Amino acid sequence: AERRAFVEHSGALRMQKAWRGWVARRDIKLALEAIAEQTAARLQAQWRRHSALHSLVRQRAVAVKVQTAWRRRRARTSRHQHVNAVAYLTRAATRFAARARIK
Repeated sequence: AERRAFVEHSGALRMQKAWRGWVARRDIKLALEAIAEQTAARLQAQWRRHSALHSLVRQRAVAVKVQTAWRRRRARTSRHQHVNAVAYLTRAATRFAARARIK
């Protein structure tokens, strides 16, 4: 009787031990999955932030280059117009003076 009670009790203990181990492993696995998901979300957010800032820096650098080129072109055009206007006025003044001397 004692032996039978021990065997039955020991079988029940084994089943309880297996069940508790399975539940503990399941809970640990779920906790690790939750932590992994949170970590992945944080990493993704950090990467998106880094990528957006890097993109913004590149866009600003390109905008500065475009603005510089435009201002340079505008300055050259303005200078050429000024030089051409001076040359035209000089020619007109020279013709006017020449006509005045002829008369």
